Amino acid sequence: MNADEALYFPILDLSSTTSPSLRFQLWMDTWGSGDGLTFEVETSALGWVTVSTVSPAYDGSNSTGQSAWANTAGNYVPVDVDLSTWNGQQLPARLRFRSSNTLNDDGAYIDDVELIDN
Repeated sequence: MNADEALYFPILDLSSTTSPSLRFQLWMDTWGSGDGLTFEVETSALGWVTVSTVSPAYDGSNSTGQSAWANTAGNYVPVDVDLSTWNGQQLPARLRFRSSNTLNDDGAYIDDVELIDN
């Protein structure tokens, strides 16, 4: 469908953290090639950038060829996003889903979101 959708988080307050991470459960069922989800933050210098310090690592690519989570085979998996690069900041963040215009499937879902300081 050539989707380009975003789920915006409230501003992540990392002002008093030392080693922050965002954790959540991710469930995906996508067509595959070209369908993918990324975690992005907004910086004053670069605008929206994809965070690559994620676990599990991105396992596919979205419709723009960018690395992304592509499929969890219909199971919830725990995700950890290391935000220590932005320690001490107020950080805009979002999940961005992009898809190709081929077949449709269920998409991506998240649950149990928490901001922690390791």
